[in-house]
Amino acid sequence: HLYEELGFREIARRTTWIAKPDPQLSKPVSDIRIVPRQPRFWFQQQDWLRRLHPDVLGWYGSLNINSLRPGLMNWLYLLFVDVNIRQWAAVRGDQLLATLSWAPRGGRAESLVAATGKGSDPEALTRLLLHARRALTGQPRLSLEYPAGEMTEAFLAAGFAERRTLLWMRAEPA
Repeated sequence: HLYEELGFREIARRTTWIAKPDPQLSKPVSDIRIVPRQPRFWFQQQDWLRRLHPDVLGWYGSLNINSLRPGLMNWLYLLFVDVNIRQWAAVRGDQLLATLSWAPRGGRAESLVAATGKGSDPEALTRLLLHARRALTGQPRLSLEYPAGEMTEAFLAAGFAERRTLLWMRAEPA
């Protein structure tokens, strides 16, 4: 309330979720398949990422959306800077439901980047998160930041725990 009295207004709430990798996790039976992210999904993924990771918060995080772009030039760049990004997609039939990306950073927690649309099926994100927990077993801990209050049931169902929720505010001009 102090900040609000000083003329600040809320622009975002972000929750950080954490989990340890676990190769023993079961694979739930579902009509949702986890596949490598395909280039044809890029434009949808990019739209979702821009909604979930707005430029106004870009100074804080190190997410470079273009590093997830498919194509030869980006592949060569990532090869040159020695970054091995892994990306998965949750699909039902030919329909893209959600994506999940991982780029190693070498810290205490490795960051995942999820992309979903408004009204996306939470089960799709749950399946992706479970897949990452099984696939990334050499990592100490997985971390993911997401808009607070969105997809909470998906994170909990995948065994992630809430670490913290941050409130982002901006001062309004007088």
